[in-house]
Amino acid sequence: MALEYYGKAFAICEKVLDAEHPDTATYYNNIGLVYDAQGNYDLALEYCGKALSIFEKILGREHPYTAASYNNIGEVYDSQDNYDLAIEYYENALAIREKVLGTEHPDTAGSYNNIGAVYYKQGKNNLALDYFWKALSIWEKVLGAEHPDTAASYNNIGFVYSIQGKYDLALEYIGKALAIREKVLGAEHPDSATSYNNIGLVYSEQGNYDLALEYFGKALAIREKVLSREHPHTKTTINNLDLTYREWEGRSG
Repeated sequence: MALEYYGKAFAICEKVLDAEHPDTATYYNNIGLVYDAQGNYDLALEYCGKALSIFEKILGREHPYTAASYNNIGEVYDSQDNYDLAIEYYENALAIREKVLGTEHPDTAGSYNNIGAVYYKQGKNNLALDYFWKALSIWEKVLGAEHPDTAASYNNIGFVYSIQGKYDLALEYIGKALAIREKVLGAEHPDSATSYNNIGLVYSEQGNYDLALEYFGKALAIREKVLSREHPHTKTTINNLDLTYREWEGRSG
């Protein structure tokens, strides 16, 4: 549906404007992002690459739209688990954003966060923390302590602490994310469910199975109500509950 809409809009845009108009590039970009969401990464790179070429040519390298195109291509490589290229494109986006938008702009924070997420996936936890903290400091200052993006930073920091075995710190930061999400988004928002699920994961890692089951249960109740029982996130929580219950039975049996 989205591809059909963008395709029609793109055909009109290309006919009325120009093949190298910024609006044409925007449609290339949007089509590329849809392909990325579908897992069609080759087409995603093709269309996002076309957008980047136009933006660089018409607007110049040091423009926010050009930075966004670098970021989007980085996201596609990230989706492919091609982390070296993802970092390369994210860093290009970051360099432009720092220069053009400033070091305290939300988009700059987004670049820090994206780079941190790649380092986290690579197991480079100290580097991941450095970038997540940079993102958090900007989002807290510019967007406020109770913004969803600030909550996402707390969550990411908590995840790294969990991987490092620093469970008390992990619970502290993921708990902060939950508090913000419940207040700003509501107790039955999918992001609040994600926080409950993440807290459950930390308790499970600690071997605190009673609390893990409690938080997985809260996540499941929200996800079943808001997303449906067949949603992948709901199935993930059901799987977490099952694995934790088996661990609990194994320890007590």
